[in-house]
Amino acid sequence: MLLSLSPISSLSQDLLYSIFSLNADLDQYYGINEDDVEGFSKYPALYEDEDTEDEQEEHTPYLKPLNRSSSPIQTSTMQSRSEYLLAHPLSVLRRASQVCSVWRGVILSAPVLWGRIVDIDILFVSHQDWSAEVLSRTQDALLHIRARREGHRLLPCQILESNPELVSRYLRFISKIIQKNWGRIRKLDVDCNKKWMSVRADRRRFSTRAAVVRNPTDVLEYFKLKLENVDVSFTHSAAKIRHFYSSGATFSLHAPWVATLHTLKLDTFYPLWSISEFIVVLQSMQDLKKLYLGVYWKDDDRVGDSILKTHPAAKHLHLNDVTLLHFSAANCTAILEAFVPIDVCRLHVDTSYPESEADLRAFRNVVQKFAANRQFGKYLSLDVSFSTGKFDIVSNDPTGNTVFRLFMDHHFGMPFTGVPDQMRDGFVEELFRIFAQGNFSQTRCLVLPKLFSLSQAWPESLTALHLLLRALSRVNVIRQDGFAMSGLHRLAESESSNEGVFLPSLRRIMLQDCQWKFFSTFAKRFYVARMQRGQAPPVLDIGLLYQQEDMSELNDIYGLQLVYIGADGDLCSYTCGAAWPDSLGIVSETDRESYRRLHDDSEKEAADQASWIAHIASRLGITVPTTQQND
Repeated sequence: MLLSLSPISSLSQDLLYSIFSLNADLDQYYGINEDDVEGFSKYPALYEDEDTEDEQEEHTPYLKPLNRSSSPIQTSTMQSRSEYLLAHPLSVLRRASQVCSVWRGVILSAPVLWGRIVDIDILFVSHQDWSAEVLSRTQDALLHIRARREGHRLLPCQILESNPELVSRYLRFISKIIQKNWGRIRKLDVDCNKKWMSVRADRRRFSTRAAVVRNPTDVLEYFKLKLENVDVSFTHSAAKIRHFYSSGATFSLHAPWVATLHTLKLDTFYPLWSISEFIVVLQSMQDLKKLYLGVYWKDDDRVGDSILKTHPAAKHLHLNDVTLLHFSAANCTAILEAFVPIDVCRLHVDTSYPESEADLRAFRNVVQKFAANRQFGKYLSLDVSFSTGKFDIVSNDPTGNTVFRLFMDHHFGMPFTGVPDQMRDGFVEELFRIFAQGNFSQTRCLVLPKLFSLSQAWPESLTALHLLLRALSRVNVIRQDGFAMSGLHRLAESESSNEGVFLPSLRRIMLQDCQWKFFSTFAKRFYVARMQRGQAPPVLDIGLLYQQEDMSELNDIYGLQLVYIGADGDLCSYTCGAAWPDSLGIVSETDRESYRRLHDDSEKEAADQASWIAHIASRLGITVPTTQQND
């Protein structure tokens, strides 16, 4: 009797290799981009608007499920640790090699595949024979080595924190692999920044073993070495390196390879060079695409006028991503003035309020320069954060993100910093006007902060904020806490009849918290003001908040549609004006706890973690305390 062969058995070896190669990608598995720069929070699209510019028909897709971005890896509540391990590229490649002799031949004859998946966190918890076998299968292939320990589910922090000897073994394991294979490492991605790194002897031994990175390299293209309080001196000879991330690694800013970098990320409290010296080098980096600076230059380390005169702004044709953290306003301005924005798609600035009128004007002008070059017009997402004494500007252009996040812990008219109130508020007003120049036709969601208070705002401030919100004419969802309703009410109250309604497309308000006794009062005032202007009341999404707060006063807003999660977990709705339903009554703490247990996988996750910790403890021959803290 002849057995029919599966169609997959007829695939060519080249095609099989291509399939296996797609799997052998740690970046894809962990859901990170090769050049990803950390420090920016991405907000998924929260509401999917089906309306087009030409549609006149009224739509009410209020109960449409929210569109949230998915990750290549399932979340902890969706996978056990054994399932997580089985899905790892290393495990998949191993099992694929055991399917048949043809597959095994293709996989074992391709050391490149094994070289791309040297995941130290996986190898460390694996049997030592298997770890050695994986490295031997790489033969002479170039290596992609990854040890990004933070939050790793297979090696919880509490195991390391309670076992100094294990920390020593882990660091020794990393440094041994780097030391033995330095000459063929193409990508080194080591990011272990945690309290368990605090043992000084371990840090010193690691630095000694990792001193091999001072040696020249002809193959290294990506270097990231981030270990808390560990200093390693990097080589001056790395002809192919294009992506360099440093946190504790010392290097010469004038090394030849610096000028050819595509990505530069620096995190340091103690820079070895002045900001003026850095700007001179920055202007020579014509291939730079991403710049991330978390550098603590001292306040008295300012750029001299001579530098700005002798080194005018250079055009960086490829630079599209700029992040500046922990800067004074003056130094932030100096960095941004060092280049002419050609195609910057992402700008993240975290700095302090300007401390003088000169600094204020200079920073305003440099932000205006970006706007004048149509940069803000490209953004689908803009995050503006004002706090007591500091402010952030985060602009982003990721596919699918359509969120404007205005986090404004900036109390208009309130003295919180050494900067005069009126000058500080005037500066914020000018930023609003600059941002309003952007094209936000793709923006659908506005996120407001908890302390969105405008009670002390001057008329000029409200006018500028109205101008910004009118630029967000396509926003149909607001995410906010209950207190922010006072800010919305203040805006609606100050709206002049000839300006038009701000946020005319608003259809839904999503509450994240509502523990504020005046919420219902301000909500009623806001909705009344909207309806008096001829606008349909936006749906109010209260989730499960009704279980903790009495929201029956909202029933006075005739026609308001409430969306909430019922006791069975289903999405429900109620139109105000009728008899208040029992299903929206306050729920006792006992019932809320029962609901949480019904819809929460935390207990299952805790049991899975405890089982895994016991397994790892047995595997590594260590003792783990019975009382554990979550990673």
